[in-house]
Amino acid sequence: MILLFLSVTLCALRVFLSSLPFSPSSFSIPQLSPIPPPPPISPSISLSAKRDFLGIDPIKISIPFQATGTRKLMPLQATQKSDVKPEVLQPKKELLTKLQSEKMDVMSLNTINDHWKYYESCISNFNALNKWLTDDLKDKTDLEIENGKLRMEFERSTIILHELYFENTNPKRLTPSPEFAKRLEDGYGSFQNIENDLVSVGFAEGIGWAVLLYDPSVRKEEETKGSEDNDSSSLIVGFVRGNDLPSIKSYVPLIVIDAWEHSFVRDFGVLGKKEALRTYMKYLDWDVIEKRYNSAMNKKE
Repeated sequence: MILLFLSVTLCALRVFLSSLPFSPSSFSIPQLSPIPPPPPISPSISLSAKRDFLGIDPIKISIPFQATGTRKLMPLQATQKSDVKPEVLQPKKELLTKLQSEKMDVMSLNTINDHWKYYESCISNFNALNKWLTDDLKDKTDLEIENGKLRMEFERSTIILHELYFENTNPKRLTPSPEFAKRLEDGYGSFQNIENDLVSVGFAEGIGWAVLLYDPSVRKEEETKGSEDNDSSSLIVGFVRGNDLPSIKSYVPLIVIDAWEHSFVRDFGVLGKKEALRTYMKYLDWDVIEKRYNSAMNKKE
């Protein structure tokens, strides 16, 4: 009975299919478009001898503040008894005056004010921690002291990075001098290369700072070899994750760009980071950048 039922069912199915306007053999599932391969990496951010990305890992060591040309701060050493009066930092208000001097597409007045308040809060935190670590520590545990030192290191790095960023920002849209422009092009290929790489690394790496660095060790190597072109391969684009300033201790920062959310979200939205970075390139203070470069090269400004 079961076999008879199956035979009748199959015959009925054949009759039904033959009545349809298409035959089963001619029916096919439509082919989906193949997924396109990912775009190739832009040559402007490829690794090369002259243009390389800096691999940055946290390194807990002292920061050579003299190289940045900004703060010279006391070492983070807490003792049970100290006769040293803690240094009290003050905000560099001349930087705020410069930022507010003219309207910028990349930073509204509200963003500048919010950013400045955050910078001032870091200075207040640093001063409080500095005093706390130079007070009598007999009632403080070793864990509390170490945590205080780590937080003070964070605040100190944040202060310096913001000051470097504010210093190399200028609403007047300056251009580099012909001599400095030639040096940059010799060391990195072109201004477009520098801009593309700073925007790319700032956009891709998350929160932190996109930086153009000068590597003094390259110059020393070339001088040892007797080469006249001793600064041609010493420029590096890198990224400082978080506020880890010690990670670039061996380099001289020429350009520092804030890639944290608070630097762009108010004006460009949560998805506007790349546009904000690209817009910022119009407001680089090339006078400051050139002075940093000349200082690193041991030349008179």
